[in-house]
Amino acid sequence: MTSETVEVARIALRLPPFWKSNVRLWIAQCDHAFTFSGISSDDTKYSALVANLDAETLSYVSDIVLSPPNSDKYHTLSQRLITQFSDSETQKIKKLLTDLQLGDEKPSHLLRKMKELSNGQLQDDFLQSLWLQRMPPHIQTVLSASSEPLDKLAIIADKVSEVVGASSTICAAKTVPPPSQSSSCNAQPTMDSLARQIQELSLQVAELTRERNSSLHQRYSSDRRRSHSRSRSVNKGSGICYYHRRYKEQARKCVSPCAFVQKKRVSSVIAGMAEPSKHTSRLFLLDRKSGQKFLIDSGSEICVIPPSPTMNKSPQPNFSLFAANNTKIPAYGMVRKELNLGLRRPFIWTFIIADVSSPIIGADFLKHFNLLIDLKKKSNPSLISKSASHGTVHHIITTGPPVTARPRRLHPKLYDAVKVEFEFLLAQGIIRPSKSPWSSPLHVVPKSDSTVRPVGDYRQLNSVTEFDSYPMPYLNDFAHALHGKKIFSKIDIFKAFHQIPIAECDIPKTAVTTPWGLYEYTHLCFGLVNAPQTFMRFMHEVLRGLPFCFVYLDDILCYSENAEEHRSHLRTIFQRLSSYGLKLNISKCVFGVTELIFLGHFITPDGIKPLPDKVQAVLDYKQPETVGSLRKFLGLLNFYRRFLPKAAEQQYLLSEFLKGSKGKKDSKPLNWSSEAITAFQRCKQALADAALLAHPSPSAPLALHVDASDYAIGGALHQVVDSELQPLAFFSRKLTSSEKSYSAYDRELLAIYSAIRHFRYMLEARDFTVFTDHKPLTYAFRQKSDKCSPRQIRQLDFISQFTTNIVHIPGSDNIAADVLSRVSAITFPSQIDYDCIAETQQTDQELHTLIASGTSLELKKVTFPNSSTEIMCDLSTGTARPYIPKQHRQDVFSAMHNLSHPGIRRSVHLMKQRFVWPSISSDVAKWARHCLACQKSKIHRHTRSPLSSFQEPSQRFDHVHLDLIGPLPPSNGYTYCLTMIDRFLNGQRPNLSKT
Repeated sequence: MTSETVEVARIALRLPPFWKSNVRLWIAQCDHAFTFSGISSDDTKYSALVANLDAETLSYVSDIVLSPPNSDKYHTLSQRLITQFSDSETQKIKKLLTDLQLGDEKPSHLLRKMKELSNGQLQDDFLQSLWLQRMPPHIQTVLSASSEPLDKLAIIADKVSEVVGASSTICAAKTVPPPSQSSSCNAQPTMDSLARQIQELSLQVAELTRERNSSLHQRYSSDRRRSHSRSRSVNKGSGICYYHRRYKEQARKCVSPCAFVQKKRVSSVIAGMAEPSKHTSRLFLLDRKSGQKFLIDSGSEICVIPPSPTMNKSPQPNFSLFAANNTKIPAYGMVRKELNLGLRRPFIWTFIIADVSSPIIGADFLKHFNLLIDLKKKSNPSLISKSASHGTVHHIITTGPPVTARPRRLHPKLYDAVKVEFEFLLAQGIIRPSKSPWSSPLHVVPKSDSTVRPVGDYRQLNSVTEFDSYPMPYLNDFAHALHGKKIFSKIDIFKAFHQIPIAECDIPKTAVTTPWGLYEYTHLCFGLVNAPQTFMRFMHEVLRGLPFCFVYLDDILCYSENAEEHRSHLRTIFQRLSSYGLKLNISKCVFGVTELIFLGHFITPDGIKPLPDKVQAVLDYKQPETVGSLRKFLGLLNFYRRFLPKAAEQQYLLSEFLKGSKGKKDSKPLNWSSEAITAFQRCKQALADAALLAHPSPSAPLALHVDASDYAIGGALHQVVDSELQPLAFFSRKLTSSEKSYSAYDRELLAIYSAIRHFRYMLEARDFTVFTDHKPLTYAFRQKSDKCSPRQIRQLDFISQFTTNIVHIPGSDNIAADVLSRVSAITFPSQIDYDCIAETQQTDQELHTLIASGTSLELKKVTFPNSSTEIMCDLSTGTARPYIPKQHRQDVFSAMHNLSHPGIRRSVHLMKQRFVWPSISSDVAKWARHCLACQKSKIHRHTRSPLSSFQEPSQRFDHVHLDLIGPLPPSNGYTYCLTMIDRFLNGQRPNLSKT
């Protein structure tokens, strides 16, 4: 018997696409497909089912696909799909009672869906009642008197619907393909049939109307009838008016009654395709550029436009448009149009060319341009309250005769844009035509969104206006009440200045002369000298008595400790704003966040810091080439000056360039030296490393650290919270030429005096300590006054009004001078990773040996502020000294030593105060001796020349003493001075040198 090789070919099977809306029916269809293909293997059916599922569906059954069961794989997977995607009984009842509507389907189709959802659990009487409620009124009238069974009623309803026509509730076009191809194929013949029936009914109605009004026409006189017959009357033979009889579809008028029926491209496919009437609830906008009327339809997913008469109408296969009733709309391509809708700016958008009767602006257009629809008023919202609910008005009190100016000519590109803005302000009632003897020139300001803002150049008017002394808040004061606050909101007032009317007698003074006429402002505008004071007075009135907010012009900061309190605060603010008729600019408002940007600062619950984009702008700033450009850089940098310790000393060389400058527009070139370039880069890096300034605590002790150098003085104000120093602000300024000649004592005293004057608003009625590295100042209040100069007496008298507690701190430990530029609160250097040290301590054999052998150290585990784990520390000295494992010791030394590079003995003392490990003294001494920075800048071997006597010289130049002084402050490129003394004449001669 010979054996034959049996080959089995793979069965070609194609399952239908996954139907998520009815999974049970899809599984049944797959079962029939398997039966038809002769597939009975459970593994084959399971694999075919998995291969036909999309990625999203597979994610819901990933556990079964990745770990299939040993048996009944297909049954397990199909049951999971049915369970996952089938509606629950509650959802089916909800759909049956509320969601299911007739739409454009046949009544019998609706009944079948309702029976499917009821699953045979509802009686026919109840189901018939629900079904009839969803029928149009004319079908309900026919079926209500019938006693036929429910299925036959559905057949009758289908016939009535075909004859009379369903009430078309039609929606806008969308790009989603229809669920059924057959319905879209049969839709066009049905539409054509309905159009013919509607035309026949229209003729019948026209005939009845003509017969009813025949008696009325007979009352006219014969000459009137002749005149009417010669006019554009209705032709009695055709029932069509004169306009439609002559112009047909192009007729723009119609005389009723008229039986003419307009031909449509798509009959009843898209809602709102009929011409807008006076009583329609739909909104149409006129494109002033093309003259077309666009239907605003938020239900349409895309924007469509009908084709032009000369366009080649060849359907594009790439476009598939469907109406909400699943009728396919032919599409012919795309076109990019620029619309002028009278909204002060052009709108450029891509439209789909489709077979529709009117253009449609859809939801994509509205979403992209952030437009809202007002179907009730059908008009733009007013920028100002027509009737102000407050009594604040702006007065312009002037002296002297009226000031006048000639109109300025505008660039052609600006002319149309500015004129459109003026027309908009005129329509809003913000300006009005003027006959005033006053006039100011027009000034155009570019805005960040590439548009322009026309304002008046009121410099001449401001020069004759009396100044309003109402105080403006300091920009940085918003942080004083933020201690302990966790939730923040920023509120921006919409068109804030325009909410304040100008006194009627002062309106003519705001007149602006333009190339197209003279206009005057009826409401507050930009450029007026006292406008900020008036608005600030108004906002203080609006928010008076609300301690949980800070207002600066039209920006309001609301702060709270928790979310519930914050909601209450916001509700109170909104009520106040509403009572005064103020509106919010929602696009600029931020609500209920833990971090936000306010007045150029980044606010967090821990403190404030410069904005990252502003910091990046400083870092990317190119090296200035002129004095004016350098002045701009220093202005940008010094906006955050209180974040920068020792800013005056760092900017000293840059400030020297500004001596004798002519102002902001000075184009004098700069001659950069290597020292100036280094100072420029150091200033930029200082802002990048700017400190995080904490929110001031009303009860925390304060510490003022001061320091003085040969060129500048500075101070740093801190608060002590949980034994930590938290920086509040920094102060520094350059010394004047006379102050540079002060002694070290006087410069340090001047630093204390100037720092207290600068921080006076925070130091008054507060206990604080002054820290200085100049020890003689600690005895300043103990010495007799007759030893002090008059200037010292004045300065000490001022200091004594605040404090007499001056404490000496060594220069190497002076935090204000060395390490306050760090961002976090200062307790230990941030380079030390205490979590890693604690982890290494667990396996450090040297530490375990030290504990087991017994030691005089009091080793206990302590949790540090900058660490979340416990660290083994020595407590024998009264302070916690962490034990440092061997692999971290040199890193800890570098972190401490690099702060100020102290000497060997000082480094050993500093490290032993803060850390502990065996042989710490020898290790620190060795590392300090090997420090490259110390070797380059310090002298370890000093040459000590013995004292000797010199013979008296007998003539000139017999004996000359030489010495080199420097480096000194640069002067014309010279930094050293060579001095020569002739002992015979005892005369001195200096000689300048660059090296």
